[in-house]
Formats: sequence, structure tokens, C-alpha cells
Amino acid sequence: MVNILELKQSLADGGDWVLFDPYGETLDLPVPPDVGPATLLVGPIADAVKTMTPGGMVERSLDRDDIWVVEGYALNRVVIDRLEPVVMSMNELYEAVTALRLGWQIKPLSEV
Repeated sequence: MVNILELKQSLADGGDWVLFDPYGETLDLPVPPDVGPATLLVGPIADAVKTMTPGGMVERSLDRDDIWVVEGYALNRVVIDRLEPVVMSMNELYEAVTALRLGWQIKPLSEV
């Protein structure tokens, strides 16, 4: 869960960016270069990933090189100012940013 009001308050000192993990905790990282106003900070998948049939049988394995895990978020002040000051899940955050007609950029965390 992420508290948008707390994100807004964290920018009160004049900062322009907030970076946080999937639990809403602030990340102590520099703002990655060449990122858009709403960026997913991603890393590689280490575990095996499979699809399942409705009956619970393994259907097939997925290529881990084609999948990422979201390890953090980078949001610019412009995006945060446009979000409602509520507590929301990460899925709700994703949808809220998309509803603002903003696209999410992808940035490997290894490049930060």
C-alpha cells in the first residue's frame, strides 16, 4: 500500500521525485537518468514461472528473460500532484496513473 498524501508531504521541502518500493517505503536511491514522470523500476525474475490450467496442472514454462518483477517506483511531482491523496494498493496506483493518460516507463534497477 502507498499513501499518496505522505508522498505529497515528502515533496514539501522542494524535491521533485519520490522513489519507493512495492510496500510504499522510500527507496534511498538517486533518481535514475532518462526516466519518465512515472517509472517502474524492475529487476529480473529468479524463480521458475509457469502457467497453470484451470484444473491446476502446469501448462507451460515462461521464459524468465521476458518477465520482470517490479522492485520500485519513481514518480515525479507532477504525477503525485495529480493523484488523489488516498492510500492505495500498487495495482490501484498503476491504474490511477494510467487513468491520468500517462504511460509507465520501464527502467532496470541494475542501471540505477
